[in-house]
Amino acid sequence: MILVLAWTVGVGAYTVVARWHRLSDTLGADAIAVLMASLGALVLLRSGLVRPVPADAHAPVRTVIVVLATLYAVGMGVAGVFLGVVGAGQDPGSTADYNLYLAAQSLASVGSVLAVLAFWASWHRLETASTATGSG
Repeated sequence: MILVLAWTVGVGAYTVVARWHRLSDTLGADAIAVLMASLGALVLLRSGLVRPVPADAHAPVRTVIVVLATLYAVGMGVAGVFLGVVGAGQDPGSTADYNLYLAAQSLASVGSVLAVLAFWASWHRLETASTATGSG
C-alpha cells in the first residue's frame, strides 16, 4: 500500500491540475475507495480471515511513515488554503486561475493521504490470515 501511495496521490492531484476533474471529484473518489476497501475488509472479517497480532518489529517504520504522511498532509493543507485565499482575492485571470488550481491540487492530495491514513488506522494490529495455514 505504501509503495503505491505516492503514485495514487499524484494521479488524483494531477486530474485536478489537468482540469479533468474538480477537487470534489477527487475527494469523492477517495471516499469511494475507502468505502470499497472497508467492504472488502468486512468480507475478510466475516470469513474469519482477519486476526489480531501483537506489536511487531515494524512498528517504528510504520510510525515514521505515518508521521511523514501527516506532515505532508498538514503542509499541503496549509499551502492549499493559502493559495486558495490568495487566488480568491485576485482579479480573475491567469494568475488567479493558476493559484486556485494549485490550491485544488494541494487539497486533493491531502484528501487522498488522509483517506489512506484513515483506512490504514482501521487495520491497526490486524492482519489477514491464510485459510490453509492459519497464518498471514
